[in-house]
Amino acid sequence: MKRFGHNLALKSLALTLLALTAGCSLFPDGLFPKFPPPYQAYPGEPRPTNEIAIVQTVGGTASRLAYPFFLSLDGERLQGLLDGTDEIHVLPGRHAFGLGFGPNGVVLGNRDQTPLLTLSFEAAAGRTYRIKGSAFISKGQSTPKRPSAHVIDKASGERVASEIVDPLESDGNAADAEETDSEETDSDETDAEETDSE
Repeated sequence: MKRFGHNLALKSLALTLLALTAGCSLFPDGLFPKFPPPYQAYPGEPRPTNEIAIVQTVGGTASRLAYPFFLSLDGERLQGLLDGTDEIHVLPGRHAFGLGFGPNGVVLGNRDQTPLLTLSFEAAAGRTYRIKGSAFISKGQSTPKRPSAHVIDKASGERVASEIVDPLESDGNAADAEETDSEETDSDETDAEETDSE
């Protein structure tokens, strides 16, 4: 009886290792596919990564700051885009990304809202770009203020585009501005460290 139990345990372990190995070969970036999946912003079948550009938004958890999420591409609403989608695949060329801002990049309201800012840049095939930025959330208000964002080439760490809207809006105060600037500076330093480590 002991031997039967021992053999069963060995078989279970072997099956588990086999499943993990199969998962790694099916999904080289991890055991499971990304969810929500990347948004394909071109017609037809998915293309190899060396034929497209990948654009990602980067969130954060700082209090009183909102982070970017995708709303539109080249002036058109992104139909069928799932909440939480932080990656868009586009064909090479110049593209304009309309962004909203929410806590940790989560959609506030609905996706029919007007983008708070638009970032436009030339996306090259085989490159991955990261959109990093933030907007300030005042106490007692839900609408993010003073949004700013920039695009970084993931491989080189170079900034390829940036945009700031109303950096000192009239309903904000100097203390808020200094706090936001300080947190964004810390974020940029973290970005640089991430790029170096990659």
